[in-house]
Amino acid sequence: MHDGSVFIAKIRFKRDTSPNIKPRQFIVISSDNGYLYFLETESVINKVKFNLSNIKRSSLKYHILTSEESLRCGFNVKTAVNCYELFYCEYFPEILSLKQRDLPIEILKDIQGKVRSIKEEELNIEDCKISKQELINLNPKLR
Repeated sequence: MHDGSVFIAKIRFKRDTSPNIKPRQFIVISSDNGYLYFLETESVINKVKFNLSNIKRSSLKYHILTSEESLRCGFNVKTAVNCYELFYCEYFPEILSLKQRDLPIEILKDIQGKVRSIKEEELNIEDCKISKQELINLNPKLR
């Protein structure tokens, strides 16, 4: 797995209220010192935070892809990348089985730039470590 890899995994977030854990799509933005750093993607369709009255505020923390960019990246719907909540985990070879595809390099660079600017402006929340064991427990492909 390398920078720009898109993967799907089940991860339990602290903010999850449901006992059911749904698969989520992530983008690796950096692989460094034995760790993968990744961001969650979200569909913008029918979400209040992405409607006209809220888009300006949401665009401070999300990289919102155009419809054309979303298609180029292999997303079926217009997509946003949550750039203020960074996840990381220890790299292990089995995680490659979750990989779906790669992003175009220019879009990856735009996303990485957005993450840097959010950190500089201190709009981000604390990075969230996901344990290797948690990934293995929740994702049968890794067993």
